[in-house]
Amino acid sequence: MRVRLALIVSVFVLSLASCSQASESSLERRIQRVERGLLSAYRDPPWKRMDLAERMAYHNVPGVSIAVINDHQVEWTRGYGVLEAGKNEPVTPQTIFQTGSIAKLVVAVIALQYVERGALELDSDVNQSLVSWQVPENEFTLEEKVTLRRLLSHSAGVTVGGFRGYALGEQVPDLQQILNGEWPANSPPIRVDTVPGTLHRYSGGGYMIVQQLLEDVTGEYFPDITRESVLEPWGMTDSTFESPLPERLRLIAASGHRADGSTIPGGWHTYPEMGAGASAWSTSSDLARFAIRVMQSYAGQSDSVLSSSMTIQMLTTQIDKLGLGPELYDDGGDLFYFAHPGANDGYASILIAYPKRGQGVVILTNGDNGRTLWREIVKSVSIEYGWVKDYTILYTSITIAIILAVAGILILRRARAPSSSGFDDPKRLVEQGYDRVAHDYARLEGETKWPRMRWLRKMLNELDPGSSVLDLGCGAGDPADVEIAREHRVTGVDISQAQIELARRNVPAGNFIHGDAASVEFPAASFDAVVSFYALEHIPREEHKTIFRRIHQWLRPRGFLLLSTEAGDVAGVVDQWLNVPMYFSSFDPETVKRLVNQTGFEIVETEIESQIEGGVEIPYLWLLARKQGAQNALCR
Repeated sequence: MRVRLALIVSVFVLSLASCSQASESSLERRIQRVERGLLSAYRDPPWKRMDLAERMAYHNVPGVSIAVINDHQVEWTRGYGVLEAGKNEPVTPQTIFQTGSIAKLVVAVIALQYVERGALELDSDVNQSLVSWQVPENEFTLEEKVTLRRLLSHSAGVTVGGFRGYALGEQVPDLQQILNGEWPANSPPIRVDTVPGTLHRYSGGGYMIVQQLLEDVTGEYFPDITRESVLEPWGMTDSTFESPLPERLRLIAASGHRADGSTIPGGWHTYPEMGAGASAWSTSSDLARFAIRVMQSYAGQSDSVLSSSMTIQMLTTQIDKLGLGPELYDDGGDLFYFAHPGANDGYASILIAYPKRGQGVVILTNGDNGRTLWREIVKSVSIEYGWVKDYTILYTSITIAIILAVAGILILRRARAPSSSGFDDPKRLVEQGYDRVAHDYARLEGETKWPRMRWLRKMLNELDPGSSVLDLGCGAGDPADVEIAREHRVTGVDISQAQIELARRNVPAGNFIHGDAASVEFPAASFDAVVSFYALEHIPREEHKTIFRRIHQWLRPRGFLLLSTEAGDVAGVVDQWLNVPMYFSSFDPETVKRLVNQTGFEIVETEIESQIEGGVEIPYLWLLARKQGAQNALCR
């Protein structure tokens, strides 16, 4: 009898061990599929899936941390790469990264917690609760007021989209100096310049008002408020809003890196803008625990931090696709999700959570190009966990056709010989063409190394944060407008409605207009800079001088013009470009420069740069110019 019992127990124990090993093996295979399944586009075929380590090297991102949520639990967390390029200290699940604006979600939860406590009101004028500082009243606040609801949903009409931080050795401002735009703050004053409640415009400045509001009603230092209200109750023990980063945490902190892979001097910038989330450091697992608690509260499992009813309100659309903090999306069924990206100088991150499924992912990177990388990782995770359909088999034939088109048809683009199609409405042709290929063109952009971002950053370095930038021919908004929106107000114009819809999704902080660059209207002196990449060549060249004149009128004195156009004297229709007919029209480089000079611009720099498109080398003229006139106060 004892022998039989011993055998039964032994079999039971071995069965449990076997199940455990099988479970671990299954999870490991799942992780490997994610690591080896990165995609530029969801419809890419299986042979286009990419390896994480290879993509990190390609994008010059030295370190990545990933935490995946399944069934309201952190199913797995992994660190990849190193804390700093050229060194050997590995990224681990305990490595902390600057989270950027993801931490706005934490700030939103804290603010809503104080609403539930009765210390704040969602729909009252915040000036009634502010003590140390007041939102300056003006003509925009006569009838509509700045409220906490509007601040959290970026609809309060408040200026200053983001903050660039303070490099090693730079003096750092306090909260009052940031709010008032006083030295040594490197950002403009936080003010209301639009009637509150009338539109959505991303505003880190608005969350700085929330910081002052919380400090005034509690009488506490903001990092203490975050620790007591959310970080400790929700087990986020490796997270902090302290600025500068405490010495005790520096050994586990990932250094930030530029797009070229170089390390930011000193490792990272200091961000005193705590309310905007810019100062926050965290691990992917801590942020995953935060997302889990929000999802549990949404599902009715609330705790003392935030009630279910308030969480539901937080995840309810207030304006456009914004809740009280997060971006909100609904793909139908149980595929409702909230998300928030983050980006500081040298860091890029994303948090995505599906409350009805109890699933999600947090990705932290220590590179400026991490934004593109995390999108590729998200696609892999999304397919593995069933958040999107796996189109890779269904659309294999379509993808092959696209690849062949990119490789072969772009050769015709170099010739630009007018076709005999007789198409008499080139603008309509361009509009219809880009409407049809919008997603495929975005994919091509993601796979092609173009010099656009180098030229763009060169110009942006001359602008103060909060400048107004117009992008003519903005396309899908990524990567140029994503980069612009980090510190500036961006307006985009494109003739393709499909491209505009993508841009609005890719850059929620931007203002995007469906229209013709040659006929869209803006008041004089509206912008500090105008950019136009790969767009002028789709406009009949007889209109180019008129467009330069309009740009000159829209720019403030000493404002910048940055453009690229194919360096060739061509005009006509290519019958097959990405499988659609497309119109091209451009002057030779000397004619372009002469037209720019004639319309009142001073050319700062030009260069002919060739880039590879579908295996074909195509020369482009890059031109940076400034409007002649009095010194622009927004330019250093």
